[in-house]
Amino acid sequence: MNTYTKTYKPYERIKNIVSLLRSSQVKKASEEIRTFPKNDLIGSSNEKLLEQYFLDTIHQYIEKNAWEVPNLYLIDDNHEQIKLFNLMAKKFILVTEAQEMVNRLIRNQLTLESCQSDTISIMDIGIGSGQQLCKILKLWYESHIVFPKLIYVYGIEPSVESLSLAQERLEKIAIDYGFLLKFIPFNMTIEEMMVENWSNINEMVYLTGSRLVVNASFSLHHIPIKDRDKIFIRLQNLKPSLFTFIEPYADYITEDLMTKFNSAWQHYLMTFSVIDDMSVTEEEKLSIKTKFFGREIQDIFSENSIERYETAEMWLMRMELMEFCTYNYHKAITDYDKDPRLDYEFRPGYVTLGVHNVPIVTVGSVFSE
Repeated sequence: MNTYTKTYKPYERIKNIVSLLRSSQVKKASEEIRTFPKNDLIGSSNEKLLEQYFLDTIHQYIEKNAWEVPNLYLIDDNHEQIKLFNLMAKKFILVTEAQEMVNRLIRNQLTLESCQSDTISIMDIGIGSGQQLCKILKLWYESHIVFPKLIYVYGIEPSVESLSLAQERLEKIAIDYGFLLKFIPFNMTIEEMMVENWSNINEMVYLTGSRLVVNASFSLHHIPIKDRDKIFIRLQNLKPSLFTFIEPYADYITEDLMTKFNSAWQHYLMTFSVIDDMSVTEEEKLSIKTKFFGREIQDIFSENSIERYETAEMWLMRMELMEFCTYNYHKAITDYDKDPRLDYEFRPGYVTLGVHNVPIVTVGSVFSE
């Protein structure tokens, strides 16, 4: 555990409760929880915010040990989760920096693909409203590189409204930049895709004569653990020339409560410290912490959790077992300046972004031979 995390009293108190649960002292853990006063979230320090949310999730764990948590992006509360994520996509340095790195990687690969074929194929897993893919195409266009005649986009997204907006945005980009767009929507999660869906994509990619480029930004951790390797096998069968992904860096799939708690506390404490430096209002900062990440924290100990993060090393191990090859970032990105506010750790197949020597986000890249 990083010493930066250990200095706070809330951490020690919650750690004590987790330790009691770990040793099956459930009654004593419940008694300890009742000694905590209820915090007023407005004006609370990051440590106090985390204390309250971890108390909530541990209480849920003790009382039920399993409860159904819906996909946070599909909860109908005026699309609050999507709005907050879109705000972070514009203002949160960990997201903007990660996407900028991925965007350049994809731009470079699309350039190579366009030299081989006048048709390009892109799969976006969790395409959302299409903002990142539009940025990639804009970056490519502004690089003064001749565009292909036709671009296939396979957009996978469970939100029908977001999927429709993505198609609308991409169709406008196609008109502005002068290429034909074939948008093939999949209104579902990737694990819900049927064998015939995968077969159809495989056949269409083969007929175009080009290699597929795949992107997944903050979407892989929503795939149920039991389905992950199966999904990666199916992606490997498509033989993508590039498969990029962005994921939070933490270990929530471990069965050990203390390991999960330590990983989560460190992850969110560092994440909240970066949120504090965002150029948004104090109200927006609190909303991101409480309405976006607060819900994630309340989901951590659930047996039905959909927020099952893995570390960069864990993701790469899965992909290497599926015979994906790793990219070398130093060679792949030559026109990129690092942001001095962040820590960068370059490894074969991935880069981690973080602060205080703690990795928070993984930027990964693999390919199939």
